[in-house]
Amino acid sequence: MVASEYTQKYTMLSVIGNIVSCLSTGSSDGGAHPSNWAEYHTVELGKATLMVDPHVEVKLTSIFPEDLLFKALKATELIRDHLRNRRPANLSQLIHSLQDSCEVSFTSLLTSWCIYDIGKDSVTIRFGLGSGYEQCRGNFTEFDISLPIPAAHRAYFQEALKNGTFSKNSCGLR
Repeated sequence: MVASEYTQKYTMLSVIGNIVSCLSTGSSDGGAHPSNWAEYHTVELGKATLMVDPHVEVKLTSIFPEDLLFKALKATELIRDHLRNRRPANLSQLIHSLQDSCEVSFTSLLTSWCIYDIGKDSVTIRFGLGSGYEQCRGNFTEFDISLPIPAAHRAYFQEALKNGTFSKNSCGLR
């Protein structure tokens, strides 16, 4: 019998109020071939468990208006390339129009994010998406958008700016 090894690691990326984003990475040498993966996860403290549970992951739409997310996402080269001439009219249509490729899966687009940088009136959101198909296992795609800080959450972002609890200061990935 051949022993196999499995590892999983979580690295904290940002803390905004009670919302925590982390990079989840892992590898396994069991099965037909070795495997590895990486993806961002964002959860709300008080609802999260040790294992990432999709029922407690925080969607960007719970913090930022859908129309602003739609406009910012649609403007990125990665999203435009994967829309392949489809013209969604809103965020929901955009999400449903995105087609996974070997290199990237958009399934968890609205929950695979962290706050990368905070300015006076805007934030940079970094997305971290895993591969779309097993043949490209290990691929990890990051891209950024910028959005205005929502008035309802301004205090949380100001606290994070003061404490440096966002990725540009704390994650060490770059």
